[in-house]
Amino acid sequence: PFGVVMLSGVHLLRKEEAPQAQLMALPVERLDSPASRSEVPCVDQGVFPAPAFCLEERLERAADLYRRGLYVEAVEALRGLLCVAPENGDVLALLARSYANLGRLPLAREWCEEAIRADRLSPSRHFLLATIMQEQGDPQGAQRSLRQALYADQDFVLAHCSLGHSLLRLGKRQDGEQHLQIALSLLQEHEREETL
Repeated sequence: PFGVVMLSGVHLLRKEEAPQAQLMALPVERLDSPASRSEVPCVDQGVFPAPAFCLEERLERAADLYRRGLYVEAVEALRGLLCVAPENGDVLALLARSYANLGRLPLAREWCEEAIRADRLSPSRHFLLATIMQEQGDPQGAQRSLRQALYADQDFVLAHCSLGHSLLRLGKRQDGEQHLQIALSLLQEHEREETL
């Protein structure tokens, strides 16, 4: 793993620690939470030069890292994108998902809340927040987020399914079964092979 540095207008590669070790060695408060964004050096503002390709291409590269399970590398790429697109909801949501998959749930929650502020009507972001809250042991918060996801998209099968199971766990059988029934009826409109 190499870090890119710029010296006298020349791009150089410098050998560094493995990205996983670097990320895990940082204290949690230095991991670029939304509140401490200004304290962490911005990789696109002088420390590292910005690559010469557009935001969509850079976001797709970060998404590819995420899909391959390279979450630390995805976080690094996305933190660089925050310098050029600090309010981009897709960047913020993918950063939240990456932190969640690294087990950094408090950071994942903060970034997911930022992503929701960028687009309050995104059902998938509310669903992501509900998943994080569930993992953090906050079932009431998770239910609120699932209801917000359903407000944004009443046909969101996964939200109905998750809310149904959550309500059943809390002993609210009638409400839970109602959401599961809705999920089943919505699934009838999809092909068996379709990924939801």
